[in-house]
Amino acid sequence: MELSKNDVLHVAELVRIELKADEGEKFVGELSKILNHIDELKLAKIDNIETIEQISNLENITRKDDVVKGLPIAKILQNLPESQGNFIKVKKIFE
Repeated sequence: MELSKNDVLHVAELVRIELKADEGEKFVGELSKILNHIDELKLAKIDNIETIEQISNLENITRKDDVVKGLPIAKILQNLPESQGNFIKVKKIFE
């Protein structure tokens, strides 16, 4: 697909890119090559190809989540520099 300089300038305007005067011609060739390559990829026969989800044959190692009882609040509060009632007191970060 061959683009014109106006096509490139229009695309640049749509994506809010400011091009210098000499850049328009440069990108005509580059974008045309990219679009031609995409057209070639569209011709590839992919009807009988299975999708690949993992190319390295690695598998996720997962474990069962077991619900366990947490520490009692009193024990947690013993390790804190400050607490207020059953709450952890921290320094204010917003005014």
